[in-house]
Amino acid sequence: MKPGITTTNLTADFADALVRALSSLTGAAFRVVAAPSTPPPTDLLVWQQELRPLESTGLLISAGADLWMEAGRLMLATAGVVEATPENCRGAWHEIAGQTMGSLTSSLSVELGRDVTLGPGTEVPAVPETNWKLVGIEGPGGSYCAGLWWPVPLVAVASPPPAAGFPAGNSRTLDLLLDVALPVAVSFGRTSLQIREVLKLNTGSVIELNRLIQEPVDIIINDSVIARGEVVVVEGNYGVRITHLASREDRIRTGVASAESIRTGATA
Repeated sequence: MKPGITTTNLTADFADALVRALSSLTGAAFRVVAAPSTPPPTDLLVWQQELRPLESTGLLISAGADLWMEAGRLMLATAGVVEATPENCRGAWHEIAGQTMGSLTSSLSVELGRDVTLGPGTEVPAVPETNWKLVGIEGPGGSYCAGLWWPVPLVAVASPPPAAGFPAGNSRTLDLLLDVALPVAVSFGRTSLQIREVLKLNTGSVIELNRLIQEPVDIIINDSVIARGEVVVVEGNYGVRITHLASREDRIRTGVASAESIRTGATA
């Protein structure tokens, strides 16, 4: 592994990410406990996640039926679903696994020094029999075991050369702007209305947008889309899990333009 990314801290990051996802999506209290000495049960539900741009694809997380059924039941209960069938709980666990991996990419991005984003994720039937890194999780129903597995060391693909017009190092001008706060907006979609339609709007009116419910939402800074993602719930608040990022250069251009307008506007 690249210096700074060890088996120990990657496993710890995974445990923390899993607990955060479980707690936020189920509304119950979960915490990390000592890792078990025995592997998880054989009736595993395994989630395979591609992380970009890493040489290692197919990072896996696993949970026995005791964990994914209980977590699914709790998550469905918060949505008012009384009948927690195995199929419903399986679908709920897919959301928990996806949010866990989204949090884990944030940790990897910091440790690798470059952006790591989510690729495709899916449940897989076949799993390796050895080399699982086990973590212990405790929740309302007792103690559980989850596992993390990857096939080869996680190493970031070499960063592309900087775009024309951007120095390889940190410029002094950019350093001065890094602490400027930027307004971030999330767009669920757009539409246009005639004036007569606007005048007819009242409480209870529904405006149909140009985006399907399963399509990603736009994350906007300075009128530019810098990322797209999925809507999630974090401790009772709406959030967006990023699934696609604009290039680093595009985000720098957008951020610098917005920061410059804030700075010059404040000093004008």
